[in-house]
Amino acid sequence: MEKTGWVTSRRPRSIERAMGEKKDQIRRLDEEINRDGDRNKELEKRLQVGIFPPESLNKAVKSKQDQIQRLEDEIVRDSERRTQLVSKVEELSTDTENYRQSIDEHNKVFYEMKKRKDQLQSERNEHWRKENNLQQNVSSLKEELSRADQSLRSMAGKPILNGRDSVQKVLDTFRERGGHLGEIAEQYYGLLIENFECERSIYTAVEVTAGNKLFHHIVESDKIGTQILKEMNKQKLPGEVTFMPLNRLTVKDIDYPQTNDAIPMVSKLTYSDRYHKALKYIFGRTLICRNLEVATHLARSTRLDCVTLDGDQVSSKGSLTGGYFNTSRSRLEIQKTRSELRDQITSAETELRTLQETLRNTEQEINKIVSEMQKTEIKNSKAKNLFEKVKTDIRLMKEEQSGLERTKQPKERSLTQLKASLEAMMATKEGLESELHQDLMATLSVQDQHEVDQLNDDIRRLTQDNKEAFTRRMKLEADKNKLENLLTNNLHRRKDELMQALQEISVEDRKRQLEHSQSEIQRVDSRIEEVAVQYKEVEKKVTELQKKEKSLKVELEKVKSREKEVMERMEEDAKDLEKMASKQTLLHQKIEECSKKIRDLGSLPSEAFDKYQVNTPSDMTRQVL
Repeated sequence: MEKTGWVTSRRPRSIERAMGEKKDQIRRLDEEINRDGDRNKELEKRLQVGIFPPESLNKAVKSKQDQIQRLEDEIVRDSERRTQLVSKVEELSTDTENYRQSIDEHNKVFYEMKKRKDQLQSERNEHWRKENNLQQNVSSLKEELSRADQSLRSMAGKPILNGRDSVQKVLDTFRERGGHLGEIAEQYYGLLIENFECERSIYTAVEVTAGNKLFHHIVESDKIGTQILKEMNKQKLPGEVTFMPLNRLTVKDIDYPQTNDAIPMVSKLTYSDRYHKALKYIFGRTLICRNLEVATHLARSTRLDCVTLDGDQVSSKGSLTGGYFNTSRSRLEIQKTRSELRDQITSAETELRTLQETLRNTEQEINKIVSEMQKTEIKNSKAKNLFEKVKTDIRLMKEEQSGLERTKQPKERSLTQLKASLEAMMATKEGLESELHQDLMATLSVQDQHEVDQLNDDIRRLTQDNKEAFTRRMKLEADKNKLENLLTNNLHRRKDELMQALQEISVEDRKRQLEHSQSEIQRVDSRIEEVAVQYKEVEKKVTELQKKEKSLKVELEKVKSREKEVMERMEEDAKDLEKMASKQTLLHQKIEECSKKIRDLGSLPSEAFDKYQVNTPSDMTRQVL
């Protein structure tokens, strides 16, 4: 506002008007002076209070600078942390690959051991089946041997076989004691029937010749027999025993006749040279002849005992013994059966022991493989746990890295905003400091003040718009962060899990699993085929047994019908026999009456005597019968 000087006027109204104007100017000047003071106070107050009460502008500037410094430090730390995470993830990725290779190796070893275990289990099942068959076979053979022993006992007699069993008990006792007694047990050679073999065709001749001598006991010397007898008496064991001490037997060389109709029996026997004396003692003086006439002639001429293949004996002393011999109850046949059964039992028990030993070895190997599988599985489990831990660490590091990447841009934007705000605050500060202690009239005019007010209104409006935009931006950023969190926590994590799962399942592992499954399928198929074959065989046996059962039933019905017929005939014959017995009684009574009458008649002529002498009572009875 410009100052004006004093204006003089000769008219009073002009003077008054001029004085009024001067007074108005003075009042305006005072108001301006007051406004300048108030403006200075307002500027000082704004410099002190600032636009962010209650803090001062300087404190706000310092706070902004501190925030900027903290953000810059955080950005640097985040960058260093990202670098560390990248290197750590690469290192852990290498460890993950090593763990995966270790897991693959363990899986390979595990599948190989499982394949071997399945193979051994199949072998074990086969061994079990063979063992059951062998045990059943041994049981059946022992039952047959027991039946053969019973048959032999019924033919040889209880005392003889009880004596055999008693001798075996004594020998077992000597073997348990050992020492000198054990040597005695080794010098017992068994029964005579057990120490030679012959053709089936001369069984009858040999049995007839030897008789019960077949069950004589062969020992090395008479002392051995004496020791055995003493022990039997000491233990009060039952049975009869006859020993053949080889040192006491004396045999002579015999000149056998050279003929095609007879052969020395001892030449048809097969035995060890150790038992030559015993066999020669029993069978040395016997010839096997073609027929009874040859036997009779040779027995008379050679003074040797002769026997035919049918069992007819001609003694050198002239006696003749013979008759029907039941070949089905041949002691040599039963003894041969017993020997074969014992050999079969021994062979089966040996095979069973070998099989059981193999089965034990298989079991041990299976247990060893199972133990190794458990160890491998434990190692594999540890490797998998470490692998999972490393995967979790990698996932967490990647999540942290992605979190750092997500917070990088907001922090940079915040840093830029803070710097811009700091610059604005610095400019405001500088502007306020430059306005301080300046004349108000020198700074703003009315038009300027109007423009400033308008600008203030625009600033307030823009500030309000900025706040609303900031609010919308914060809301959008919150939605963005929510969506990013959902994406990171769900989709990306699931994607990473699937990728890791695909990486874990290696091609070799899948191939091994496929090979293992195929081998198991082949094993099961082969087992099914074996079971099918066995089923067919069993079904065939069942069919045959059913047919045999039907035929046996038919035969049983026939036998029952024959038995019924025989019983009926026996009843009829019994009735006839009763009739004949009553008739015989009547005839005997008549004979007695006739004899009495004859005695009453007295002596008879010689012709009558001869006539009645022919028909004696016994002859008459035979004629009636």
